[in-house]
Amino acid sequence: MEPRTFAGLLAAVGSIGVALLSVLLLDVRLTLLALVPVVLATAGTLGALALLGRAMDFPGQILTLVVLGASAIWSLLAARSYQRHGAARHPALARVLRSLEGRPRTPPPAASLEERIRARYARLEPNARLFVRFKLKLDPLFRELAGRPIFAAPPRVLLDIGTGNGVPACWLAETFPGVHLYGIDPLAEGVRVAARALGESGTIVRGAAPDLPPSPMGADGAFMLDMLHYLDDAQLGLTLSRLRERLAAGAPLVIRAVMLPTRSCPWSWWADRLINNLRGLRTWFRPEEQLRAILAANGFETEGTVPSGTKGEMLWLYARRRA
Repeated sequence: MEPRTFAGLLAAVGSIGVALLSVLLLDVRLTLLALVPVVLATAGTLGALALLGRAMDFPGQILTLVVLGASAIWSLLAARSYQRHGAARHPALARVLRSLEGRPRTPPPAASLEERIRARYARLEPNARLFVRFKLKLDPLFRELAGRPIFAAPPRVLLDIGTGNGVPACWLAETFPGVHLYGIDPLAEGVRVAARALGESGTIVRGAAPDLPPSPMGADGAFMLDMLHYLDDAQLGLTLSRLRERLAAGAPLVIRAVMLPTRSCPWSWWADRLINNLRGLRTWFRPEEQLRAILAANGFETEGTVPSGTKGEMLWLYARRRA
């Protein structure tokens, strides 16, 4: 291959590599850092060939492409390891991961609540960051919670049953500075992401209701968001009775329950139902009256119910633990 043709091929391969890294990492700073070993390795190979007096013949071209590909793969693995683990965990990658780690991204003092929440996920994988972005933009949960006073005094200890990726938990941590969230979720990936995002603001363990996360007695409140339909009546009753023992008298229990749809074509509800069926998950959907009765039977007084969103498929229930 002619040297000029090879130079064009090298430029094309490099451009494609930069584009792929940008998409896979979705982080400008991390992408630039990941490109440093690739550029240095390629430049070093070309420089060594020039110092040895070798023409850019076929063996030299193959060597350059092999070095380029190997360094690109190694850099991608190092960057993704940092995004996943957040620390220099692998001895072979320790120096590179430490150089990539840097300081945690902190929002400016005048940052909005949404910006502060997204900053907690800034060094995580792209799929987690995209989930947070769309969750904050599209889910009415956060503005509806903000529009209703729940606590008479700033809470110090809160329980979150079904934490997921931890976005509502991070909203609570940013809304009530100094609070500590104790969460539980059955998915290991959700526990990992939520624990990274919450940091010292939370303790997240893997498990499923009716089990509760280890926490101090007399907690200031509890949240059960979008997860009641995964519990049968016995599991739900046991979860609520255990929560009553863990909460302080008069502490709020905030629930958002998924309801049976009433509109003609509930596409999103059908999609969620299909995903649950494919995963082998059973679901139990209950009317408002039944939910109120279950809460009352387990020591909670329902103070009010409010629809969530505009589709009629979710319902807020605000309850308090009886003394």
